[in-house]
Amino acid sequence: MSRLFRPAVLCLAAVFLASGPASGQRAGDAGGDARALRELLDEVRLLRQVLQTTSLVSVRANVLLARQQAQQERIAQMERQLTDARTTAREAEAQVTQFAEYAAQAEEALTSEGDPAKRSEKEEQVRQYNLVRSQLKHSIESQHERESELTISLAQEQSKLEQIQRGLDAVESELEALQKKVPGAGSD
Repeated sequence: MSRLFRPAVLCLAAVFLASGPASGQRAGDAGGDARALRELLDEVRLLRQVLQTTSLVSVRANVLLARQQAQQERIAQMERQLTDARTTAREAEAQVTQFAEYAAQAEEALTSEGDPAKRSEKEEQVRQYNLVRSQLKHSIESQHERESELTISLAQEQSKLEQIQRGLDAVESELEALQKKVPGAGSD
């Protein structure tokens, strides 16, 4: 057994002798290693903080993007309603003119009508034309009121969209600032 033990002892002695100067060198490098380790830990902490903040900013950006899309759809719908109100008012104005001409023609025919039954029929026609004109004028007023309300609402909705856009701009700036915090990431 001593024969087997002797080579093992010689091996261990060689290892200790060889590692002796290395241990002395490591003692000198221990301060540098600790500093490098501390720098790595600081960088990992910074990266973790940036990642957490980026994650929160990303969620905020997604919420703002969804709000922006919904707001754009709302504005598009209001613009369509406004266009419809304007079109309806223009069409009603054209019909008012048309029914005014019909009433004028019926009144002219009324003056030359001698038959009491036909005269009564022409008077009813004039009355109906004037009633339709009155209803159309009321419709025009309603459409103009609706147009005014929609114009005001549209301006408010566009203001909300601009506010959302400012929020998105702020998120973009925040992400750029975070990118500059990451070592080596700002050099693109």
